Parts: sequence; structure tokens; C-alpha cells
Amino acid sequence: MAREFEVVSNPQFRNMHVFLVRMLSRTPHMHAELEAGFVLRGSAALRMGGQQYALNVMDGYWINPLEAHEFRAEAQDAIILAIQISPRLLESFFAETPPVRFQGGPLLRRAIADDAQYRALFALCAALARAYLERPPHYEY
Repeated sequence: MAREFEVVSNPQFRNMHVFLVRMLSRTPHMHAELEAGFVLRGSAALRMGGQQYALNVMDGYWINPLEAHEFRAEAQDAIILAIQISPRLLESFFAETPPVRFQGGPLLRRAIADDAQYRALFALCAALARAYLERPPHYEY
């Protein structure tokens, strides 16, 4: 099985990329950015670290920078909202903080047990994606 390093071109922002992807499968790959995402339609299997995680609608995930992972849609294609953030963006705000690494697996529901907080995170990510993709006046801020 080939391994890939993903480079996502981003003309809008230097250190962040937001995209919707219709996915059937994505071969094992890694990238320098941390990635957070949510399944918007369908279901997918996320494989990383020798483990497989089932993702259904509204399930969120977090992938650390340089962590190999792959996706496979279950019965039909899945629509995923993905947000990739360069560690450089965080360094610009938190210069004294070591690199952020998420521990405990990629499932956000395990990290955020409170349903109201989980839904608030989803709403914020959806609002970010909408502003990023629609580009209303002053969306950069």
C-alpha cells in the first residue's frame, strides 16, 4: 500500500484550509497540518494507528500533524467538512506553547462528552466553513 504526503494549495489563507469533500476512499496519507472534520452525509471508516473508527453523520474527528490516516466510505460516498490548520497559525498566537497534539484517539465525541458543547463546536466549524467558502465582506476576520 503506497503512502502519500498531501500538500493542499490554499490561495485564501496561508495557514488554514477549509473544504468539503465527497469521499469514497482516500489512500493512506499524511500532511503537516492538523485536521478537524465532521461527517455531513453518509458514513466512513477512519483508519489510523492500526485502529479503525466508524464515523457517521455529525461525528467529528481530529488528526494530529504528520499522522498517517486513510478514509473509506461505507455503503456510498460520504460528505466530509474538513478544516486543516497549519501549526504555524497556532505558533503565531501561542509562541511559548509546545506543538498541539491530541491524545486519546481521533474521535471528538470522546474528548467532548457534553452534547451542548459538542454541538456548539460543530456549529462554529460550520459557520467557519460557510464564511470561508462564501467569502462575505470582511470574512477574513
